[in-house]
Amino acid sequence: MSAPSHHSPTDSAQCFPNQPGRKTKRDLVQHVKGRLFPLTPLTLLLEKLIELLPRRWVPIRLEPRSDVAELGSGKGEFRATGKHPSFSIALTPTIARGGWFYLEAALVRHTGEREARLHGQLADGLGTTFEIPIPSNLRGTVREVFYLHGPVASLYWSPMSGPGFFSQSTLLVHKISRLESLFRRLHRVGLTLWNQRHLSAERKSELTWRSAARNLHDAYVTTARMQIQRYQGLDYSGFIARHETLRPEALLRLKAELNSSD
Repeated sequence: MSAPSHHSPTDSAQCFPNQPGRKTKRDLVQHVKGRLFPLTPLTLLLEKLIELLPRRWVPIRLEPRSDVAELGSGKGEFRATGKHPSFSIALTPTIARGGWFYLEAALVRHTGEREARLHGQLADGLGTTFEIPIPSNLRGTVREVFYLHGPVASLYWSPMSGPGFFSQSTLLVHKISRLESLFRRLHRVGLTLWNQRHLSAERKSELTWRSAARNLHDAYVTTARMQIQRYQGLDYSGFIARHETLRPEALLRLKAELNSSD
């Protein structure tokens, strides 16, 4: 496991607002990881090995910013009251400096919504804004590498992009090394490309081995957008266009056989 990080007593309040019973980093890790979709034995082994690399826990404190109503104190259940629900993330020196981070969280939206994002503004004197798509699987598990170009002036968490009910765990964030970020990004990009190797050209995404070799991080962000779009769902015509494997000539032969059988 990763080396224990040193933190002040106030870190516990940041990580578990309104939950005084939880007081340590270990409690936080167990609380969040216990709500995530289980990894396969092989992936779990790789996860334990990669967590041996240098990394540092970053306490996260969320404060409702807009279009969010909390349902009960400290339960992690909310109602998005408008189109742009978001939380402010309290800036710490580690976040403000930027760098590579790894986010783990459980996020369940009861509307079928799959779009979450981190967004904010840089302290570059130009008012530069940024947005990072954060995908989850159908069970609501978030495991995502992201990069912040420091210095960061403000950072926000938007769990969905419309009204409805949702529940979320505390955000478990670690500042990670460039090597860990490289391993994690290579794994997902490579797995995505491998899984689409047998797809026809028209059904493949814009992601290719060549584009991934040219810019790995752009390829990684592309896989995030692909995952969000895949789980958002398509209309029926879009679904047929994406997944239909019966070619026109085969369809004509099938019709001919049906007519001859009559």
